[in-house]
Amino acid sequence: NKTEAVINFGKGLTLTGNYSYREFRSEYSYRQTRQYFSKYPGVMELSSLGALNQDKLTETMSKYNWHFINVFANYQKSFGNHNLVAMAGFNQEDRRYKRVGGIGQELLSETLNDLDLVIGDKQFRAGADEWAVRGGFYRLNYDYAGKYLFETSGRYDGTSRFPKSSRFGFFPSFSMGWRLSEEAFFEPIKPILNNFKLRYSYGSLGNQEVSTYAYISSMNTGQISYLVNGQRLNATYNPAPVANTLTWEKISTSNIGLDFSLLRDRLSVESDYYVRNTIGMLSIGQTLPDVFGAAEPRENAADLRTKGFDFSLTWRDQFAVAGKPFNYSVRGILSDYTSEITKFSNPA
Repeated sequence: NKTEAVINFGKGLTLTGNYSYREFRSEYSYRQTRQYFSKYPGVMELSSLGALNQDKLTETMSKYNWHFINVFANYQKSFGNHNLVAMAGFNQEDRRYKRVGGIGQELLSETLNDLDLVIGDKQFRAGADEWAVRGGFYRLNYDYAGKYLFETSGRYDGTSRFPKSSRFGFFPSFSMGWRLSEEAFFEPIKPILNNFKLRYSYGSLGNQEVSTYAYISSMNTGQISYLVNGQRLNATYNPAPVANTLTWEKISTSNIGLDFSLLRDRLSVESDYYVRNTIGMLSIGQTLPDVFGAAEPRENAADLRTKGFDFSLTWRDQFAVAGKPFNYSVRGILSDYTSEITKFSNPA
């Protein structure tokens, strides 16, 4: 569901607000009965494999709810050969997850599937979590006479998946282009080289893909495996270590490109060379010995650099078939890249 309202203030200024709600529900059911086989006529044998020698039922129901809020303003202005488009806004997302279900062993019936029919071990399973992101964003576009192009944009985002001290990150981007083919000095060769453009861009993004409560030290509960006074006692286990300095994984890309076309724009070439740096990758920070007694927590522990290029060649043309125009195009693409881990705890 989505609701949107737009206010037009005139003179190129508008204000837009929208709210979206998304809900997803799922049901999962799995039933397994003991597997028998026959090697001799009339003789049925029970499988000796433990995975097949079970009478088990698993049922789970889950629900997701997402809430999206966006409020942003747009401004557009042209004066002479100058064209300006600006946008700024606020964004918030909230997702809630709920799951409930159970697993039961030994049922009264092999054809009816219900956890109430379980007469053996029964386990109840449930879970819930919630995460949210909140931030502001902007974008500014400027061009002069279609020759000089400039754009800058950015986001300032915070996520509930990181501690308050390192929850927010700023991710700016910008790009610029120069259409040399629109310059006066280019006119003598324009019949041959129809379009020629140089461009450069820098962009940054943030990655928050860790578990919802990765920075919170939590203790699991359960029951001990032996009896004390005729019953199994409840137990709380030591918490696993966490990294209290978790923050955004930052990905930045620098790209330089060249575009041109020949033969009345029938042959066009696009080429790019880029360098992408990933700083503070969410990874295992340091390998710990088994005697430590717990798994290593994820940290902003590694860096990655990728260098590569993309090249494409396109031919477009048309001719008449039975008196009607027939359009076709052929495109070839060549790309390659290399990646290198530039930082990682690996003393060996």
